[in-house]
Amino acid sequence: MAAKKQALLRSLGMQMRGLAVRGALLGDAVGGRVGLSGTDLDCLELIANASQEAMTPGQLAAATGLSSGAVTGLIDRLERGGFVERVADPADRRRLRVVARPARVREVGAYYERLAQRTAALWSQYSEEQLRTVLDFLRRSAELSSAEIAHIERMPALPPARRQPTD
Repeated sequence: MAAKKQALLRSLGMQMRGLAVRGALLGDAVGGRVGLSGTDLDCLELIANASQEAMTPGQLAAATGLSSGAVTGLIDRLERGGFVERVADPADRRRLRVVARPARVREVGAYYERLAQRTAALWSQYSEEQLRTVLDFLRRSAELSSAEIAHIERMPALPPARRQPTD
C-alpha cells in the first residue's frame, strides 16, 4: 500500500476515534445539564426512537448489553426525571413497556439544536455522491462495530492488575 494512503488511513482512524470520544463527551455535557449520565441519554434515545412500539426492559438490555439490574436502575432514573414511563403491554398485562415522554425528550433535544443546525450546514457543502459515500462508510463502520462488540463480549475479561511492591 502506498505511503500516502497509509498516512490517510491512519489519519482517518485517529479522526474516527476522536469523534467517538467527542460524542461521549457531548453526551456527558448534555447529561450533566439534564441530570442524566451519557449512557442514560443514549438509552433514552433508543427508547424515544422506538416510538409507539416502545421497548421492554429486556429489549433495552439486549440493545445495550446492560444487565437486567442495570436496566432497572436506568429506567428508574429516567422515570424519576420524567423522561419515560412504565406502562403495561396491552397484549400482555404482565409485560412492561418503557415509553418516552415526548415533551421531556424535546426539552433534551434543545441542547442539540445548535449542533444539528451547524451539522446540517456542514453536510450541505458536500455533493449527493459524497454524502452517499459518507453514508455507506458510516453504515458499514457501524456494522463492523456491532460485530466487534459481539466478539469482545466473548473474550475473557482482563484480570485485575497486581499491586507492585514499593521499594
